[in-house]
Amino acid sequence: MRSMTRILLCEDEREMRETLSDILIDRGYEVKTTKDGKDALSLAKREKTPIPISIIDLKLPDISGIEVLKGLKAIFPEMYAIVCTAYASKETAIEALKIGAYSYIEKPVNITELLSVVERASDAYRLREEKKKAEEERERLVKKLEAKNQEMERFVYTISHDLRAPLMTIQGFVEMLRKELELELEPEQERTATENVKQYLSYIESGVKKMEQLLNETLELSRIGRVTNPPEDVPFGNIVAEALEVTAERIKSSGVTISLADDFPVVHVDRTRVVIVLVNLIENSINYMGEQRYPRVEIGYRVEKGEHVFFVRDNGVGIDPSEHEKVFEPFYRLNTDSKGTGVGLTIVKRIIEVHDGRIWIESEPGEGCTVCFTLPVARSGVST
Repeated sequence: MRSMTRILLCEDEREMRETLSDILIDRGYEVKTTKDGKDALSLAKREKTPIPISIIDLKLPDISGIEVLKGLKAIFPEMYAIVCTAYASKETAIEALKIGAYSYIEKPVNITELLSVVERASDAYRLREEKKKAEEERERLVKKLEAKNQEMERFVYTISHDLRAPLMTIQGFVEMLRKELELELEPEQERTATENVKQYLSYIESGVKKMEQLLNETLELSRIGRVTNPPEDVPFGNIVAEALEVTAERIKSSGVTISLADDFPVVHVDRTRVVIVLVNLIENSINYMGEQRYPRVEIGYRVEKGEHVFFVRDNGVGIDPSEHEKVFEPFYRLNTDSKGTGVGLTIVKRIIEVHDGRIWIESEPGEGCTVCFTLPVARSGVST
């Protein structure tokens, strides 16, 4: 049986039309029939997808098959058109082929010959479509690779820049420490020098911690998508509870009020990774709360067009729309004075994408920020 290649059969003789249609359908083709040229063109214009093959009688009661051929090729340029007639001549055959006919068959039609031509046309069409899809896939992969290369370039540049800053801090204070130790000091000066040394060591320790944080987050970023835990069905509310436990001290010290949805669906996810998502988003909300007198973070979800959209919403400083995409780039920071490395939201985005989800921001300056994301929902329903 042939695959369901679609064929438009334009034949004015009813018996011939029905016979050819039955034979083609029996061979596995999907056949649409018309008895004249205008109907054929009208049908083709109504079609939303291309018709791969047409069989056209050049002798029709309303308009010539040549005109039908021209019209069909204008609608579907890649159509394989097979023309046939009892009024054959070398001139009409050449004209049809010049217009773009795939093949020419004389009447009375030899069924074996016709099926052979149709089969070749069907194979040629499918081959062209396998090729087209392969080229599209290749183009998609090339663009994806180019995007990854650009991201890697930014990544390497930024991490080298961000690592250089604490290294210079450490180097500078080590040099100052060395000079302090080389001095011959009076007892009073020694006390001052000791305080200086303690301060220098504190700065050095801070620089080391900054580098450690940067390297750890960079390692975490590189591992996402490679090292994963098997997905499991887990109530999203349990994940929220775990994330709130991790961030409890930050929440308490910042005076933030947390509000939660009444219930949450069960999701099919890597639990550990999604906890990381929520921890990052909660801490991010706290970091950018600004001078809000009554800081508040809401964790909830909504259903849009059958899709569960989870969100973490705050009433902080908000984000300008021009920054909505940038904040997910590696090491990008809205505020260069912030304590973070700018990797947190990049990690969040990677985790969501590994789960075949989407993530975006809904925010305006001064109006708080809502980070929305989707996750696969399990079939086990809803759980509190």
